[in-house]
Amino acid sequence: MRIQLDKRSIETIEGFRMSTMLDLPLVVHCFGSSRWYAPFSVSNDRYDAFSIEYVTAGEGELTADGKRYPLRPGDVFLLHRGGTHAYRALGDAAFRKIWMRLSGPLAEYLIKIHGLSDVHHVPACMHMKDIFTRMRSFGVRAHHTNAPGRYIADGFSLILHEMLLMLAARLDVRTVSFSADVVRMKNYLDAMIEKDVRLADVASRAGKSASQTIRKFKRELGTTPYQYLLSRKMELAEYLLANTGMNVREVARETGFADEQYFSRAFKARTRRRPSEVKSRRIEHTPGV
Repeated sequence: MRIQLDKRSIETIEGFRMSTMLDLPLVVHCFGSSRWYAPFSVSNDRYDAFSIEYVTAGEGELTADGKRYPLRPGDVFLLHRGGTHAYRALGDAAFRKIWMRLSGPLAEYLIKIHGLSDVHHVPACMHMKDIFTRMRSFGVRAHHTNAPGRYIADGFSLILHEMLLMLAARLDVRTVSFSADVVRMKNYLDAMIEKDVRLADVASRAGKSASQTIRKFKRELGTTPYQYLLSRKMELAEYLLANTGMNVREVARETGFADEQYFSRAFKARTRRRPSEVKSRRIEHTPGV
């Protein structure tokens, strides 16, 4: 859908039926591309979603939570849920961008664990243009084939996770105290929370043997790669159980466990609570239930 914003500025928006995703951990509101000309601008007070946007051409300016950031080609900017922001086109040339707008506990969780909760602007991310283009292509296919909500949410969650990993690596937010080998292994494990991972796959990221990988990882992080990944899985599982309508089987699948019973045993061993206890506590504290 193309929207004429003023005489020259145009927004191209593709959306989905949000009702098909409301019970999922990620809700995709819409995605699209924009072509703005000065002095066109947008402002929001207490934004109700999360947007991640990539500047492809022109110049603009972002004001977020009282700070100003110049926007140039290759920059990525983040609009956080609950925040106040304004951004505008500058100059005579068209200000162009690709973006997606999301909400849900998984988006908030991924932003938090990658250390990006207070980040609004990441300059010079030219290497990220391909992933934004891929996001738009996936979204267009999903939109025109009337794909189910689960398929849409799963596809966008993987793309979002990859984007946030790349931004965190660009800023070096979380890994300044680790060696390059451990950074690569840690980034790989962070990207695989929803998957099953072999030690050999982790070791290959650092060019080490399995035993060398375990020793080096444990020396710098105080735990083994397996225990680190399991902890991250359990963090995500507890968050999903407490903040979404997903049942135990769905949470097990979302965190890479094919066996619900094995997931439940691992969850109890790590948190000392059964998954059903976390679910029942959520229901007990849900207003109107």
